[in-house]
Amino acid sequence: LLYDIACQLSPFLARRNPELASRLQVCVNKFHGYAHEFRCQELYGQHQTLGVGQSDGEGTERVWALLRVLVTAGYVVLSYLLMNTAV
Repeated sequence: LLYDIACQLSPFLARRNPELASRLQVCVNKFHGYAHEFRCQELYGQHQTLGVGQSDGEGTERVWALLRVLVTAGYVVLSYLLMNTAV
């Protein structure tokens, strides 16, 4: 699992759900990795994690960036409906 703050997610999962944590491998994606401390990069860096491949971990971010226009339109419609609904 590539996640911006995998270094915080991994210990949290280990405390909350050890069984899931034992089956899940997390690492910080390439884009955010260099913003982390060196120790974090060593433990959770994508380059040091076997089997991760070459994904930059930003695929879903790109999808959300494309869909943001729909989200904005949804807010406008929802605002209009809320203002014009008799309570």
